[in-house]
Amino acid sequence: MIDTSQIYRRKPTPEENNALRELFDGDDQFWEGMQVVRPRTLQVKHRKEEDTAPFLYNDRGTVDFLRRCFPGLPENRDHLHQAKFWYAVIHYYFRMGMTNRAIQQERGFIFERSRIDYTVQQIRRKIKGLRRNGKAYSTRPRGRPRKQV
Repeated sequence: MIDTSQIYRRKPTPEENNALRELFDGDDQFWEGMQVVRPRTLQVKHRKEEDTAPFLYNDRGTVDFLRRCFPGLPENRDHLHQAKFWYAVIHYYFRMGMTNRAIQQERGFIFERSRIDYTVQQIRRKIKGLRRNGKAYSTRPRGRPRKQV
């Protein structure tokens, strides 16, 4: 007899499949109502940042990264709103490996695909040490230059 507890956890072997076919015929009422189809699998993509930015894959590193990107985080509500969106994108896109279409289906209309793409682009720029618009930070000191006497 077949141990059915093992069949549900994995794909049956050819011997187990033949034994089940002996028990159930294709014309049997059991098979008609089931409409057995192959289940869809979640498409998981591995990102290149797994090697270059391992801090995205743990909570402490992600929070530190967001605090560096949004320095006015505690006071500024706009920074807080953007940091929450970035955290959600980091979680779904980088950690879970979901595509932007899957994220949009999961989270709804707030997460538009173009916004997700642009946010991922900004995150990658910040990882490289650039500004969010892609320009490099200036090496000059801040403010108006002093008058040479």
